[in-house]
Amino acid sequence: MSDKYLDSLLPRINQLAEIEKKRNLTSSEKKEQKHLRLKYITRFRANLRSRLIHTKFIDQNGNDVTSDKVKKIQREHGWRK
Repeated sequence: MSDKYLDSLLPRINQLAEIEKKRNLTSSEKKEQKHLRLKYITRFRANLRSRLIHTKFIDQNGNDVTSDKVKKIQREHGWRK
């Protein structure tokens, strides 16, 4: 599943990375790069967390091996008994 917000950040992040390979970034470019990377990783982590708390993990024997922490969160939201 694609996140349009993350996809919108990537071109500029990549552009700044390419510029950085050729020359030193200006202070404003460095600041922008840091800000964009922080926004990207924050959103990425939130998406991953959301996906993990909505997932039930089953081993090859059919046993539920979802961590207790995730089970607790799922119960708090009413997604698990």
